[in-house]
Amino acid sequence: MGLRQLAVRAALGLTIAALAGCASFRHTEPFPAEQTQVTVSLDKEPPSKWDLPLGIYAVPNTRLYISGHQAGLGVGMAFGLLGVIAADSINSARAQSRAGDTSAVTTYDMLAQADTLLQAKLKAGDNKALTAGTGGTHLSVQPFGVLTYVNDTDVRPYVVLKTKLVDTAGKPLWETQYIAASADIKPLSGDTGWLAQQAQPLRDMLQATLERSMTVMLRDVAGNNLRNPAKAVLVTGDYAYLQRKVIVKGNLVLDEPDYFAFTPKLGDVMVFSGVNIFERKSVDIREAKDTDAVFAVVPVPEEEVKRVQGPAPGAPFKMQQ
Repeated sequence: MGLRQLAVRAALGLTIAALAGCASFRHTEPFPAEQTQVTVSLDKEPPSKWDLPLGIYAVPNTRLYISGHQAGLGVGMAFGLLGVIAADSINSARAQSRAGDTSAVTTYDMLAQADTLLQAKLKAGDNKALTAGTGGTHLSVQPFGVLTYVNDTDVRPYVVLKTKLVDTAGKPLWETQYIAASADIKPLSGDTGWLAQQAQPLRDMLQATLERSMTVMLRDVAGNNLRNPAKAVLVTGDYAYLQRKVIVKGNLVLDEPDYFAFTPKLGDVMVFSGVNIFERKSVDIREAKDTDAVFAVVPVPEEEVKRVQGPAPGAPFKMQQ
């Protein structure tokens, strides 16, 4: 491997490390089986910035965030706190500029849509242990969306349900997050992008992905999923917040013909830790071996290395648009 590839790999490693949250392994644990009656409600507050990556951009008047565009976070970290703050601000502004006019999506009320879905599923008896409301042992569910650049132009939407269970005294008992990836990718803007036609493509995909994540969450809380720690898989694909494809080892939670869910064997140090839900056609999944690494970045193609690194010494320099 040449010096250029080593440099790009190192930069990627720093970027992924900069996307980290707090270290623990709570997100891999199943819902406590002894909880037989729990109230549930939606958390109206947006996620804390501490729970999100550096450089993320919050789309105004929505519960949507843009990620995957970040660059230079490793350099910012080298300059301490001020460098991190500067890199965070620069990357957020960069995402805002790339997204352009996002006003068309501001009328999609994810909180209201999530509440409608939740109430309908509770009424249908999808989980008899849960009842709407607050009080007693309580499960709060915080929904939001992450629009992740998977390359320089294309975006894959994700819906995240951050869940937290507390007892009658407010003591935390359990928490995880359900991260459902949309089936398709396309540019954010433009005639064929997610925001075209008054953002109707994005609205439809968010709605379908929200329904999928809600279904998996309720099945998991009810104890109706696999949760088989002995059945390990390797999943190669796009993950929320990250532009680079990565290979992650984990355990199956749900195995359906068209989609599946699994928990990466990663602590909460990674922002996509928890229950990840994918369309089968969007990822590569295979049985894992004991010798397989828990986490790996998909090798960078040589042409991508050259694009990121720039021209070789002595080659003509051209200003990038």
